[in-house]
Amino acid sequence: MAFEKFHWTSPAGVEITLPHMKSIKAGVLRRHRKEDPVDFIFSLLEETSDAEMLAAVDSLDFADLEDLTAKWQSGVSLGESSGSST
Repeated sequence: MAFEKFHWTSPAGVEITLPHMKSIKAGVLRRHRKEDPVDFIFSLLEETSDAEMLAAVDSLDFADLEDLTAKWQSGVSLGESSGSST
């Protein structure tokens, strides 16, 4: 899975390719754990993307950026496990 990529295309045809959120190393997440949600996402993008992908992300409008980040994060949870809630 480490080499598998997340692909997303905006309605205007901007293609974004990122590492799957599940493949981002724990150290990257740890370094940014105290940032607010917006800073956290941009920090992850900056650490895991090349200049071409960052330029593509920068060209998105807010609605497209919101859709990209929601889909990139879908299925990933960093909260408590269900076993710890008892």
